[in-house]
Amino acid sequence: MNTIYILSSYKNQGIGNRLFLTIAEELVQTAGFKSMLVWVLKDNPSRGFYERYFPKLIDTVYLERLKVDEVLYGWDDINKFLKSK
Repeated sequence: MNTIYILSSYKNQGIGNRLFLTIAEELVQTAGFKSMLVWVLKDNPSRGFYERYFPKLIDTVYLERLKVDEVLYGWDDINKFLKSK
């Protein structure tokens, strides 16, 4: 599991979008994946970034150690949103 953050000074420049789409393309082309999941902190103000790609909300989990909720988003067909972007 990895975590990626874009520094505030670099937001709204398309970097996150390019990174997200590149990762999705690599999952399809290199690893042969068809679906994808991401965990996002529920209170993360940037959570809407992922919602622009119309994921399914799969689950919400409370992380006792961190005292935060985390949401699980998923896409059944990565190619569906790759083709639309």
